[in-house]
Amino acid sequence: MAPLPHRPDAAPPARIGLDRAEAVVVERYARLVRLAHLVLPPALGRHRRILLAHGVVQRALPGLTTGRGEVPVPEGGTDPAGYAWVRGRVLSAALSFERRPRLWPRRLPPP
Repeated sequence: MAPLPHRPDAAPPARIGLDRAEAVVVERYARLVRLAHLVLPPALGRHRRILLAHGVVQRALPGLTTGRGEVPVPEGGTDPAGYAWVRGRVLSAALSFERRPRLWPRRLPPP
């Protein structure tokens, strides 16, 4: 697959707050899981890819919440900047599975 051309006007989205990221994940969870499932390597098998896709999306949040048992409610409409940031984290995490070596010699440090 050829790399995408670099667009100088498309700057990477700035880091967003935890509340916005949680709202995006809650609102777009199914779409993000499907995206991660499509990007993960097919050699992993269907069941393993589904489990990894859910894990990738859940780990895309910028930090862990403690003590809050409530689900964040989106503040009306979609947040394009927040969705782009979370989608970028999901894609980079899913694509990193393709670069991981299956077997690594013990004498060498991990990549």
